[in-house]
Amino acid sequence: MKNKLEASARKFYNNTTKRHWYIYLIIFLCVAGVIIIESVSNHLKNGRGFYKEIISQELKNEMIAKNVWNINCPVSIERLRVLTIPFFNFSGEEKLDGKLMVLDVAAERTLAIFKELHRNKFPIANMKLLTEYNGDDELSMEDNNTSAFNCRVITGGNQMSLHSYGVAIDINPLQNPYIDNEYEVGKLNVKILPPAGMQYINRAKLKPGMVENIINADNENIIDICKRNGFRNWGGDWEHPLDYQHFQVEREYAKKLASESPEDAAQLFESLTKNPNQKTNTLAMDK
Repeated sequence: MKNKLEASARKFYNNTTKRHWYIYLIIFLCVAGVIIIESVSNHLKNGRGFYKEIISQELKNEMIAKNVWNINCPVSIERLRVLTIPFFNFSGEEKLDGKLMVLDVAAERTLAIFKELHRNKFPIANMKLLTEYNGDDELSMEDNNTSAFNCRVITGGNQMSLHSYGVAIDINPLQNPYIDNEYEVGKLNVKILPPAGMQYINRAKLKPGMVENIINADNENIIDICKRNGFRNWGGDWEHPLDYQHFQVEREYAKKLASESPEDAAQLFESLTKNPNQKTNTLAMDK
């Protein structure tokens, strides 16, 4: 009799324990599901696949070897950030491996710009680091490559480009070409970079990929979006030459951003977004 009671008790205990474990398992799965759903939701809300990273030692070595960065650059490699940016190409295909490099304090605002372009499916041809082109800006433009940091002198000049500070962005160079009028006595030479950009010099006739296109419900174009995110100087506003692909911070601010601490520089960069339509005398010498 005693053995039967003990067996019944053990059976009851085992069954009860199993039921408890089933309940615990169900609760665990429900909680885990909620966490996963919330994580995915936040990931989508914040921009799927958009990342900011410090530069790896391998990439540092490549940048130095290909002269994308050198000791004469106005910013250290440690102040630069690599951004992974999904984008839609001109065929409507989503690419998840876009790469830009910018100054650390400009990273979040740069991501904000391209999240908005991605959300509205603004077409971008390519987005690669300048290491892919050995630091050759003209090769990058010929490939219709959207780019940012590249330690070099300005096009047609000898002072450092604003790209050398990581606070300048070129978007779709083919659809938004660089146009320089070179005057000589008795003739006019026009330089267009890339040369195939000739078909896009009429800015009144909008085509896909041009920065003047309205892309959101607020009736904003890419120029508006870049300006309100701190890149408030557009090459299309310059008197000479015209550089429709180019967005930058003014040179006076770029120097301050590079020389101040990251904390102070971050506050300064944010201050540039408060007055996006600030008019400056910065001309194409900053390309």
